[in-house]
Amino acid sequence: MDDFLREIYVKVYRSWILGQKSEQYNIKEVDEKTIVLDGVGAIGKVVFQGNVIELSVTNKKNDHIDFYLHFQMQTLGHASSLFNELIDAMATAENTKIVQVLLSCTSGLTTGFFAQELNQAANTLCMDYHFEAVPYNELTAVGRNCDIILLAPQIGYQQPKVQSIFHQIPVVTVPSQVFAKYDVRGALKLVGDSLLAQEAVDIPKALQLSVDCDEDILSIGIFKTTRSTRILYRVYKHSSVLENGQIIKQKLCIDDLDDLIDLMLVSYPHLKKVGIATPGIIDQGHLTLEKDQLFNVDIIAHFKEKYPYMNIHLDKASEAIAMTLYELQDYKSLSFLYLPKSSYVAGMGNINEGKILNGHMDVAGDLHQLPFIYEKDPREQILSEEGCLDIVAKHFLLSIMTFSPAVLAFYCSNVVNVEDVVKKLEEYVPRHYIPKIKKLDNIEEYLLFGEMLKCIAQEKQSA
Repeated sequence: MDDFLREIYVKVYRSWILGQKSEQYNIKEVDEKTIVLDGVGAIGKVVFQGNVIELSVTNKKNDHIDFYLHFQMQTLGHASSLFNELIDAMATAENTKIVQVLLSCTSGLTTGFFAQELNQAANTLCMDYHFEAVPYNELTAVGRNCDIILLAPQIGYQQPKVQSIFHQIPVVTVPSQVFAKYDVRGALKLVGDSLLAQEAVDIPKALQLSVDCDEDILSIGIFKTTRSTRILYRVYKHSSVLENGQIIKQKLCIDDLDDLIDLMLVSYPHLKKVGIATPGIIDQGHLTLEKDQLFNVDIIAHFKEKYPYMNIHLDKASEAIAMTLYELQDYKSLSFLYLPKSSYVAGMGNINEGKILNGHMDVAGDLHQLPFIYEKDPREQILSEEGCLDIVAKHFLLSIMTFSPAVLAFYCSNVVNVEDVVKKLEEYVPRHYIPKIKKLDNIEEYLLFGEMLKCIAQEKQSA
């Protein structure tokens, strides 16, 4: 599409948005660049930057960005579908407007009574809070569906451990004087202050390593959480970062990746290398992400048809992260286990002497095919700390006895301490069999940088 036609489409799109009528939101033209949709539970915003359009939804409850993307106008049909996604995100924010607060103590009895008192007070004060109480041993299984977790003083020493499991959910210990007196006003203030203090997710800062590549490379990392999909992206040249950003949506669709590549081509028209690192199941260019209703989608064939002049790679997230770890560590071999939040499909990246061990049919590291890893339904096992610990240990056991790497690394939010993994492994093998183990808490930078390294390595292999 030429720029003249694209400008016409943008003007038509803008007029079409301003003409939308709904009882769910009020629409207002702030200026020639900005349109705001004011809903009950969220604020939607459409910003026009030339031919690039930015859509976002901010949740009124907690000021979090629930939806964010920007795209270059291609067709009016596609642009209108993205606007409808924005409306859906606003509706979701409205439907989940009530703040879910989870109280936990050893047995759940004392917090159960406190929760009743707090719910009565919240109703009287017309506050959008709902309180529930659970025993501590059930917290891991149900905590991901809440907005904030309050721990009774007697288990306050567990706060660092619980926070490491629920990274994006505030975990706060109730002060003894508030809990002992069932101080409803103090507890409500604690919830409000904690939600206001919660920090938004930052785009990771770039690693500084020397890389031998003269061409621009677009590195894309896909992250799944229980509530959203984050698509982080970065354009590299050598080891310098030319572009850095993210997209936040409820579900991933292939059009999101098309829009991102099209947008980057506006600023980097000579871009010919793209790497996409993702969780899920990858089989010869086909991707399965069950929660996004993507089943065996031929991603590579799609991109080859749309961008025949580009080299686009689809890679396992575990292998991309392993590449970065290898570059940073002075080890000849390593295994990295990636168990994303809310997923029982683990992946492992194995590297020896700088080479990824893919194996026959590129299935090395696809650990979802190993039923003996799971003692019960894997969807239930991942909900508990003990279940995840068993999964991590058995995956590492397999790596030790077949590959015996110099270092093992893992990402699993439900497993907090490396020493717990070591003790679990000692149930199966002697202590001196177990190599050094490293836990990663933030993997975004490892993934983006590693995918760039994988692009370079794959290009060298095919040259």
